[in-house]
Amino acid sequence: MVTIIDTLAKIATWVFVASLKTAPVIVFILIIRAILREHLAARWLYVLWLVVMLRLVLPVDVPSPVSLYNLNPGNDKPAALDNTENLAIAANSDIENHTKSKTIISNASSSHQTVVAPSPGINAARRFSSAEILSLIWLFGALVLLTLAARSNLELWRSIRGAGPLKDKRISRILEVSQPKLCITKSMTIYSAAEIKTPMLCGLLRPRIVVPSHVAHTLSDKQVQHILLHELAHYKRGDVLVAWVCTILQALHWFNPLIWLAFYNMRNDREAACDEMVLHRLGAHHAEAYGSTIISLLRFSTQRQLLPVTIGLTDNRSNLTRRILKIRNFSKKSTGWTILAFVVMISVAAVAFTDAPTLKSEPITIKLGKYGDVDINGDAVNPDKVASLLKNEYDLAKATVTVTVQPSAETNAAAIIELSRQLVDAGITEISFVNRDTGKSFPAQFTINDHPMPSSSNSIKYFQQNGKWGYADQDGTVVVPATFDEVYPAFINGLATVKLNNKWGMIDTLGAIVVPMQYDKLGHLEDGRILFQKNNKSGFLDATGAVVIPAQYENAKFFYNNYAPVQQDGLWGFINKDGDMVIQPRFEDIHGFMEGLASVQQNGRWGFVDAEDNLKIACTYEQVNPFMGGLASVRINGKWGFIDKSNNIVIEPQFDGADFFYDSRAVVQIGNKYGVIDQTGAQIIQPDYDMIANYHMGVCFAVIFENKEKGIAAQRVSFDVAGNKLRSEK
Repeated sequence: MVTIIDTLAKIATWVFVASLKTAPVIVFILIIRAILREHLAARWLYVLWLVVMLRLVLPVDVPSPVSLYNLNPGNDKPAALDNTENLAIAANSDIENHTKSKTIISNASSSHQTVVAPSPGINAARRFSSAEILSLIWLFGALVLLTLAARSNLELWRSIRGAGPLKDKRISRILEVSQPKLCITKSMTIYSAAEIKTPMLCGLLRPRIVVPSHVAHTLSDKQVQHILLHELAHYKRGDVLVAWVCTILQALHWFNPLIWLAFYNMRNDREAACDEMVLHRLGAHHAEAYGSTIISLLRFSTQRQLLPVTIGLTDNRSNLTRRILKIRNFSKKSTGWTILAFVVMISVAAVAFTDAPTLKSEPITIKLGKYGDVDINGDAVNPDKVASLLKNEYDLAKATVTVTVQPSAETNAAAIIELSRQLVDAGITEISFVNRDTGKSFPAQFTINDHPMPSSSNSIKYFQQNGKWGYADQDGTVVVPATFDEVYPAFINGLATVKLNNKWGMIDTLGAIVVPMQYDKLGHLEDGRILFQKNNKSGFLDATGAVVIPAQYENAKFFYNNYAPVQQDGLWGFINKDGDMVIQPRFEDIHGFMEGLASVQQNGRWGFVDAEDNLKIACTYEQVNPFMGGLASVRINGKWGFIDKSNNIVIEPQFDGADFFYDSRAVVQIGNKYGVIDQTGAQIIQPDYDMIANYHMGVCFAVIFENKEKGIAAQRVSFDVAGNKLRSEK
C-alpha cells in the first residue's frame, strides 16, 4: 500500500508540475492566436497547440534566457509550482515517518534523544497526509473522466460495430477520385451506419470513414466529395492519434481550465486546417459550395462528446459561424505570412521547452590569487565580472560565501577592496577574508608575509538603508548617512571610496568629499597614489585627490614599490610616480617589481626586466613567480624549478608547483601533495601534506584533510625551519 501511494504521489507531482509549467505557454499562444488569427494559416495555428501537447508529455527543461519563467523577478519559480514540486517529497517523508521501525524524537530544549518503538498498529491507523489526499483526488477525477470518455466512445463503437462497408458505386467512385487529390495511396473503405448523425473518421489502428446512411440519397456528388475529402484530410494529417493523446492528457489535467481551453481551441483549429487543406486541393472557387455542405449537415449532427477520440465533420456547432466565415474568405496565404508563421512556431517552441536558468545554491568559494586574480569554485573569473557572475549564476539567498586570500607580497589591499566592492554589488554584505594558508580571518590591521596592508578603519562599517549605503560605528551610530549608491566596505587610510549618480569619489570619516564624484572607477590610496578610470582611460591621483598623472592609459594597475604597470596600444610598460615611462610598453603582460626585477611576458613566454628597462632574463619560461630571497620559481616543460638573478638554474625543474622562498624555505608540490625545500633543493618537509602555509617567523603549518572540499582537517602539524615537528594535532 505504501509503495502504491508513494508511486501515485510521484506521478501526481509530475502531472501537476507539467500542467503549471504549460499554463504560461497556453496564455502565450492564446495571445499570439488573438493577434495573428486572421493572418496565419489554420495549419500553423494548429501546430502551436501541438507544442502544448508535447510540453505536457515531454519532461524537458532546458535553461534559457528566453524562457517565459525569466519574466518572474529573481528567476524564482511561482509559489504554486514550488509547492507542487514538494508534493512527492511531503508524501515520501510522511510514509517514511510511519514505516520506520524506530522513531527518533529530539527534544529542542535539551541534548537528549528518546528512541520510541512504534506500537503494532501505528501503520494501519495512520492518517493520510495532505499530499496523499491531493494525489487521490487527482486520481479519482482522472479515472472519472477517462471512464466517461471510454463509455461514450464505447457506445459509439457499438453503434458502428455492425456497420458494413457502404455498397454504393457512386460514393465508391467519388472516393477513388478524391484519394489522389490528397496523395493517399492506401485503399480506404467507407462504412455506413444508421445511428451515426455526422460523417467521421474513427479507429486508431484501422482508421475508417463512417457516414450516416442518409448520405447516399440526400447529398449531391460535390457534397459527398467535400465530406470525403475532409475526412481524408484528417487521415492524411494523423489527427486520430493526436485526438487520442489529447483525450488522455485532458483527463489527466482535468484540474487545469487552461488545458481545457487549449484543447477546445486546438480542435477548432484542427477542423479549420482540414478545411484549408481541402480548399487548397479544390481551389478557392469551391469555398462557397464547401461551406454550404457543412451547413447542410448541421440538421443531422448531435452534441459533441466530452472527450472525443473520433473526428466528426461538425463536432463543434458553437464555432460554426467563425468556421464558415473562414471558409468563405479562404485565400492562399502569401510567402511572407508563411515565414512569419514559421518564426512564431520556433519562438513558441523556444519558450515552451525551456526554463529559467537554474541558479546554483552550492557553497561559493572565492579565491583571491597572488596578483589579484579571482577564482570562483574552480573557474577563473575576470575580477571586474565577479558581481554579474554571482547574480546571474548563484542563488545568493541560499548560498554560503567564503573568500580566501593566497598570501603573497602581490596580494595588496587594492585587490581585496575591489573584490569587496564586487561582492557588495552582488548583494553580499557579510564578507570575511580568510588567509588561505593559515585559515585565519584578517584582523583589523593585518599583514601578509611581512608586507603591510594599509590600515582600515574597521571600527566604521558600511550599512544599507532604503537602497542606499552609508557608514556607522561599532555601536550602530551613523557616521556617514546612507546617501550613496555603492561604497567600499571600509575606510582605508581614513578615506572611503563611494559611488553617487554612477560616478565614484572619496570621502573622509566625517562624510566630507575629498575626491569629487567624477570617476568611472576609483581605487584607494596605494603607495601614495590613487588609481582612477575616466572615459575608458586610466590615470592617478595623489592623496589629496589632485590629478598627478592624467587619464591617458588604456589600463593600469596600482603602484607598488614606486612603479605602476600601464597599458598603451595593447602593450604593457611601467611608469614612476611622476608619470615618466621608465619601461616602454612592449610586453603582453607584466607584474610588479620585487627585489629590483619585474616579471614580463613576450610571445607567450616570461622573463624579467629591471627598473632601467634592461631585459635581464630573456622571456623563455612558461610561467614565473617573482624573485624572493634571490631566487624565482619558473616552469619549464610543465615542471617547476628555481633560477637566480643571473638566470642560472639553481634547483632543477622537477615539481608540479612551486611557491616563493620565505625564510629560505619554499613550498613545492609533487603530485597532489605538498612539502618544503631549502635553497639547495633539499627536502625539509616531505611532500605528505594536502596544504602547507609557507614559513613565517620561523614556523610553518601543514594540514592533512579528512574532507578537503569542506575544509575538515584530519591532522595539523607545525614545523621549525629545520623541518622538526613542533606540534601535531588530530
